Amino acid sequence: MYHRATGIGSNKGESSVNQRIPVDTNLSGELLRDLNEKLLMASVRQHELTEIAKQAEQRLSAMVNGLHAVICEINVQTGEMSFISEQAESLLGYERSAWNQRGFWRRVIHPEDRAAALAYLFEAVRSLHNLEHEFRVVAQDGRIVWVRNRAVVVYGADNAEGLMRCVLEDVLGRKQAEAMLAQSECRYLRLFAATQEGILLLDAKTGVIIDASPSATALFGFSHGTLSGKEFFEIGLFAGKQECRDAFARLQREHFVHFDSLPLYSPTGAVRAVELTGNAYDESVGTVIQCRTRDVTERKRAETLQTEDPHRDRQNTAPLQRPLQTDFCDDASWAALFREESFDQNVL
Repeated sequence: MYHRATGIGSNKGESSVNQRIPVDTNLSGELLRDLNEKLLMASVRQHELTEIAKQAEQRLSAMVNGLHAVICEINVQTGEMSFISEQAESLLGYERSAWNQRGFWRRVIHPEDRAAALAYLFEAVRSLHNLEHEFRVVAQDGRIVWVRNRAVVVYGADNAEGLMRCVLEDVLGRKQAEAMLAQSECRYLRLFAATQEGILLLDAKTGVIIDASPSATALFGFSHGTLSGKEFFEIGLFAGKQECRDAFARLQREHFVHFDSLPLYSPTGAVRAVELTGNAYDESVGTVIQCRTRDVTERKRAETLQTEDPHRDRQNTAPLQRPLQTDFCDDASWAALFREESFDQNVL
């Protein structure tokens, strides 16, 4: 097989145009087969890479659309959304096409949060800082939904058009739980302040007073600031510090103690009788001890008087309990009644 050669000179003066060069047809066939094999392998590899990319895109799409959040990408120059996940419709009820309409966010952000939310977004674009903030939006059916927006602004090479990538998450459930917790705390604080019992909250490990109710500060004779931070054995209960430490150790061990009457030595030197009940319970931050105290001084005084003279009241009231057989119309009958030796005239 011969091919016409061009641009090649000849020693015999023959024209280079008409010169023919022999070509090995077997070598040419091998090159073609090798080239075909390489092209086939490249085609197979390209198909494999296409399938890998397609599967990766499908996995990414499933992950993005499966999140309980809206993923969107916004051109910061034009405000147009280049991407928005499928969860957008389930979050607020608006079709995804509506999200790309001019002024959409100004319309759906709650009027009371609109200025602050837009200011956050503009500041993120200006400063290129990551942003996270929460605000209310109005759903298509009129519901008020709390959302948290996590946004990051990125620019391409040579200050190409910037993109804001946002993750919008529905946090209404958490906000409702926080509101309920705040309401519960408010009710607890009102009860804590209004109760007639003196309540002390102690650290279960150290015995340091964490908090005290107003009734407790009045009973123990300390201000709230002074009483909080003191250790249990420093507030005047029990006859001595060691007895107080023993009672606290028992409370740590058994999670319950009760004392019907304890001496309380106030800073002024007065001694009062106090009933104390202690309980230990677990909180998220650890174990807390609650001690409920009550001033029982008057009750103990009355019990002491009754113990010292148990027949006194009976003697004084015996004549009044006797069946009345006297004619009180007669002055002599009254005189006879007052002559009863067992009758104390002071009871009338």
